[in-house]
Amino acid sequence: LKVAGDERTHPERGCRDPTASMSEAPPVAQATPVEHATAKPTPAGATMEFSQRTWRIGIFDCCSHFPGLCCFSSVVWCVGAARTAGRSGLYDFKTVLLATFAVYAVHLAADFIGPELGSLGLYLEYLAGLLYFCVVIAHVVLRFGLVKKYALDENPVTTIACALCCPPCALGQEMATVDIIEYGKIDNGCHFDAVPQNV
Repeated sequence: LKVAGDERTHPERGCRDPTASMSEAPPVAQATPVEHATAKPTPAGATMEFSQRTWRIGIFDCCSHFPGLCCFSSVVWCVGAARTAGRSGLYDFKTVLLATFAVYAVHLAADFIGPELGSLGLYLEYLAGLLYFCVVIAHVVLRFGLVKKYALDENPVTTIACALCCPPCALGQEMATVDIIEYGKIDNGCHFDAVPQNV
């Protein structure tokens, strides 16, 4: 007995083998794994998709959506840098805070007291500039450390450009990324501790 549309027959009785179509079925195509994406929180409640290998907010998002991060990264950047270093586990919070605060204090002294000190004020301004250069290099090192630790997809040129051209925006982006990865939420409040208590 031959079934229309199927030439396979039983070897002894000449009829169709009912198990032939099951045993010779084509393999099921395997789904291609897709990189996991997570929703990025915004204050307005909207969600944006981002890859696990990218920064969790944009380079300028702290200015429009996260005023607390903007304050830390621009006004009191010494605290923002120390908080990022401490919460990421790359460097000690107190050490970075003291070092950056010392630079911050020298800059304030050079701006407000330097003009009244004459030649000594000029040396103070040179010292402030040298220390600021050291801070910029340290920021580049910190950003490279975050890229390496969290396996972020950012080329070295972009890392250096962000840290040099817009340090406050880059620092805000780094603070938000560390908070989301380490604690699951952005700490947008004025918390000065290394490990947030109420994130």
